[in-house]
Amino acid sequence: MIDFGDTMIGVADYDLIGPSTFLCAGDPELVTSLFKGYGFQFEGSKETTQRRLLLLLLLHRYSDLNSQLRIDNWASKARDFDQLASLIWPFQ
Repeated sequence: MIDFGDTMIGVADYDLIGPSTFLCAGDPELVTSLFKGYGFQFEGSKETTQRRLLLLLLLHRYSDLNSQLRIDNWASKARDFDQLASLIWPFQ
């Protein structure tokens, strides 16, 4: 069975937001493996990619960092958006 009920048109990077926030929990090995397995190609620096992913996460209509991020005490570990992005997606 294929369910296209929540299919949305948008940037393909949206496909990586859910698994990387729910399952990877800021683990560098898991994050890197997920993105490599997806065949992700970095465009620009890793910091640019982290910022773009964070922007997509924050602007998503169902964005709720308290329920999506599986990183213990994430709010106290990140003082700004760049630190938050590198905490969620610590690419190796």
